[in-house]
Amino acid sequence: MTSIIVDTSVVVKWYAQVSEDHVYEARELRKRIVDGDYSLVCPEVIILELINALRIGKKLAPDECIQSVHSFIALCAQLAPTPNVDAIVSVVYQHAMASYDAVFVALAQERNMSLVTADYTHHKKSVSPHIIWLNEWKYTD
Repeated sequence: MTSIIVDTSVVVKWYAQVSEDHVYEARELRKRIVDGDYSLVCPEVIILELINALRIGKKLAPDECIQSVHSFIALCAQLAPTPNVDAIVSVVYQHAMASYDAVFVALAQERNMSLVTADYTHHKKSVSPHIIWLNEWKYTD
């Protein structure tokens, strides 16, 4: 089983799909995780980002937000602690990236894992060879 990291931009598509691009790809990826084809590893900070995205960005009611976050947590094989701070700072300064975005990149680099993202603005492929854009993700064995 292959372990992967997804960022909040992908997870939001699983729970709040109003006018979202690449929902099919997101649903397919989630299905592959549920089916056990992939093991999901994410930094712990994703929980806080997901709550904010669902409440502020998608305007979910509190009960919907709670249900979505618990559903996501159940999918995760591991909620990883914050990666090496030096690595995060390096990514932040090298790529003018927010620290909460850099956490995902640093974790992918630290663990040599793919990071699937739909955040095409902040997670440019030039930042890391581990980045796979959701719209280019294809299921492979």
